[in-house]
Amino acid sequence: MAGDQGTPGRAAADDGSEGALHLVVHVRAAVILTDQQGERSRHPDMAAALDAVRRSHQGHLSPMLSVQVDPSVRDIVDEGCWTLDYIEPERCEGRPRQAMDFQITYDSWSIQAPGATPRDIPVERLRDEIATIIVSSGKPVEVLGDLLGMTPVMFGLDPSGHVVAMPEELAVRIRTAEPVEPEPAPMSAGGSRKAPEDSAVPEGPSAAEAEGEGGEATSSEVRTRSERRAREEQQAKRQRRRRVAAAVVLTGVVAVAGWFFLMRPDDGQADPVATPWPELVDTDADLQAEHPMRLWSLDPSEADQLSVFSAGVLSFDSDEQTLLLRNALTGEIDVEYALDSELLWTTELRIHGDAAVGVRTQEEFVILTIDGIQQRWPIPEGAEVTVMGELPLLHDGDDVHVLVVDSEDPVRQEVNPELITGAADGEGVIQARPGEPEIVFIPFDEDESSQRTELAAPAEEADFSKHLAVGHGHALSHWMIEEDSYYVVHTVSAGEVTAVLETTTQPAESPAWEIGRGMDLAIIENYAVSLTTGELVAAWENGEFAAALGPAAIIKTDGHRQILLDQHVYSESDRVIGVSPRGTLWVRQPDGSVVALSRDRGDA
Repeated sequence: MAGDQGTPGRAAADDGSEGALHLVVHVRAAVILTDQQGERSRHPDMAAALDAVRRSHQGHLSPMLSVQVDPSVRDIVDEGCWTLDYIEPERCEGRPRQAMDFQITYDSWSIQAPGATPRDIPVERLRDEIATIIVSSGKPVEVLGDLLGMTPVMFGLDPSGHVVAMPEELAVRIRTAEPVEPEPAPMSAGGSRKAPEDSAVPEGPSAAEAEGEGGEATSSEVRTRSERRAREEQQAKRQRRRRVAAAVVLTGVVAVAGWFFLMRPDDGQADPVATPWPELVDTDADLQAEHPMRLWSLDPSEADQLSVFSAGVLSFDSDEQTLLLRNALTGEIDVEYALDSELLWTTELRIHGDAAVGVRTQEEFVILTIDGIQQRWPIPEGAEVTVMGELPLLHDGDDVHVLVVDSEDPVRQEVNPELITGAADGEGVIQARPGEPEIVFIPFDEDESSQRTELAAPAEEADFSKHLAVGHGHALSHWMIEEDSYYVVHTVSAGEVTAVLETTTQPAESPAWEIGRGMDLAIIENYAVSLTTGELVAAWENGEFAAALGPAAIIKTDGHRQILLDQHVYSESDRVIGVSPRGTLWVRQPDGSVVALSRDRGDA
């Protein structure tokens, strides 16, 4: 091993806790991050690596991390999936909902025993070093560190001398046991401390011999010796009791957890916290049958790549590399836009309150409206555009810009780097404070002051877990009430609770909601929430919603789709791809064509 090896047994003595029942050693390593493009970066410790992840994921609420370690340390560091929520990483307890953003590996390991300096050690020798410390000190060793995947582990030796991890129940007993303080040596009649029986102190003359006569002891001397013997016996008993107590801690496990849960007061009678589910009506009817009026249609060649947005029907002519935005009611083309680079994705947003379409290409971001507005911004290499709220944000390194149709250049925003930049709505940027139920609204107008809003707790005993999404006037977060999990919806302006949704999902796995087509609903698991009011409009007990189209939530069961609209459950004969709040359907037929249907008068 490189560096000063030190003496483990001596390090234990230097710790200043001779009465403790175990030793604590610290293990550290350098961190290597590998991103999705295979780029590697090396960081001296975990804190520096996590800071690098945060900087590279501005605007993302939960980057995903994968930890891989050498097999020789898997009893100290767990492999697996983690999410980073800008406070502390949390373990993914189920299957990840997205691809890993970074892979984490470790190298350049070191170990530090109590009272000693850290020393480098090959990872395969780590267990041997722990064994050496245990043998030298005669105590179990607890290994601590700040590496992702690392949890405190207490080690001892099995009968054959091999290092083994102790059961957690026993480790807890050892950690919480009171130190065994050494007893002071008893005082002799002359005021000096009594030497231990096995000490090498030379024997001197007896008290009687010191008197010179060696004769009989006086009654006072007899009483003194009797009192001394009584004190010594009491001290010996106390020492034996303490040794027995320490032995019990090291060898016994008291099973109290089951008793605790059995005797815990029943709180099942508490007032319900979750928002009541709206009642559903199973119509046993085909939704298309209620929309008999045919408005317009597109043949398969024109409808190959088509999406129904609140601003209109957007299609892509791959031969001409042109986007076509059609009037939703008539099907007439209102806007044509020729692309100069590869189309990556499309989205929806609002400009001055009116619906618009956002288009991300390889080199630019474009906004299109039915009124003919066409605004484009070149996107620098390595920058990222997010549209989590009503307006697009450009993240370029640590800088945040908003893309506003009134400005040809991205408008830089002064945001708080300690907060999570989540979205832009209306006239400002919304940020979330990590680990606290607080939203901050930063106006675009520099003359206006920021507005801080505290999110109200859904119940007096509720504990905030983390932010999940902001935008469209609302905030979604995760809360815990004892062991129960809840998604909670708040207004951004006042922090008022509009919906409390019970879930079995724990904080580490909580996803953001998905904004549906048309920006009418947001769905998360088996809940559909109105983006206008923030209220719960539908819940499905037999599974999760697959998508939202306008005011309708889509249910998938064994490959079969149903549509939940206005608390009524409908079937579909052909695939519905768009639903208007005012009674229009857009349906893809078996031949690939698309037809627009109306309930009565064709009001899209």
